[in-house]
Amino acid sequence: MEKLNRILLPADKEAILSIPVSWSGGQDSLRWHFEKMRVFTVKSGYCLALNDRIQGSVSNLSKSHNWWNLLWSLVLPPKVKIFIWRACLNVVPSLENLYHRKIAAAPSCTRCASHVESTSHALFGCKAARRVWTASHCSGFLALVRRLPVMDALQFLASHLSLDDFGLTCMVAWAIWEDRNALLNCGTTKEPEMVIAKATTLVDEFKGSKCALCPQVSPTAVNGP
Repeated sequence: MEKLNRILLPADKEAILSIPVSWSGGQDSLRWHFEKMRVFTVKSGYCLALNDRIQGSVSNLSKSHNWWNLLWSLVLPPKVKIFIWRACLNVVPSLENLYHRKIAAAPSCTRCASHVESTSHALFGCKAARRVWTASHCSGFLALVRRLPVMDALQFLASHLSLDDFGLTCMVAWAIWEDRNALLNCGTTKEPEMVIAKATTLVDEFKGSKCALCPQVSPTAVNGP
């Protein structure tokens, strides 16, 4: 019992202790419960692994489908949703991607000059991006997502934020990318507060335009004579 307590987790110990002991004194033997004959075969092992892989693929496909539905349902300008979609697939022109395609001379980030500019680095990891997120509504999550792939980071944020706040998060990510482009192409950049203000204003303006195009029908107009 002391050995079980030392090397096993409590749940595993309880499972072992619940196994009935044979009164006949027979020898223990191995059994493969995935086969009727209780004998392991390479074929049964392969079928089990293949089944687990198929189930995992179906589960991942379902999660991916729900994620894309969430993204496209956000009340944001189409260009922002398309950018987020491309960032999740890592097909935006980060310096790392351009370098691999032999378009950029080097993959190093021009803003911090200390890391390769991957898509994730450009949006979350670079010190310039971190300054923006630190001043935003997502400051508490920055340490958790800054080193994650973009899709993983956004999915994590989507699971911890309201739909409106997550929409603003996507807009802030787009604004960070726009500020990065302005620095590369024009040598200009905005302060973090200005980047956030731009993102917030664009969200509010787009929601206002959507409401103006789709006015609410008043109950009196529906129920009137």
